[in-house]
Amino acid sequence: MAVLPLLTALLLTQSAPTDTLPFHRGEWAAQFAGGGSFSSLGFLKFRGPKRALVLDTRVGVGHSEELRTDSTGTHFSVADSHANVSLRFGWRRYHAVGPKVAAYHSLGLLAGLNHSATRFPGGRNTSNAWTAGVFGDIGGSYFLTPRLSVGATISADIHYSDAFNSQQANAQNVKTRSWDLEGSAPGVGFVAALYF
Repeated sequence: MAVLPLLTALLLTQSAPTDTLPFHRGEWAAQFAGGGSFSSLGFLKFRGPKRALVLDTRVGVGHSEELRTDSTGTHFSVADSHANVSLRFGWRRYHAVGPKVAAYHSLGLLAGLNHSATRFPGGRNTSNAWTAGVFGDIGGSYFLTPRLSVGATISADIHYSDAFNSQQANAQNVKTRSWDLEGSAPGVGFVAALYF
């Protein structure tokens, strides 16, 4: 905790970048993003002053339980759990648009795994799925220092999902398989990046 103020002071005393991009081949960056429906941790590996490889990870987990009462007054609980992870890998291209501002766009592939389960009296529903597709994003970064930037990104994707479902109730087990092809509407996220 004591190192954080020292690190912040060191970053803020660096000189600001010029109209040229401050990146160089071999440089790395850690990127933290968050939006209304996602949060992610990613890494950038610069292959030159204007392009970088992007690896982004999004993870979501949750569990909820609800206590219900039926018409006879019997209490029972219903539990829902879910976990998902997705990876995005692609190329990012940067463009200088001002003394401290860089615009970028990215294009790449995505893959993910999803698991969900619902438990209720006398049964359980589970679903396991994998996802694959393509994504794209556009955004901009404002450099507070040459080592720290903040900004926003707009992203969208098209993906295919294949799910295996199992329903267990009243000593019966029903297994089904489903698939879908869908695209996500553009999502807006806020991004902070630390360059090293």
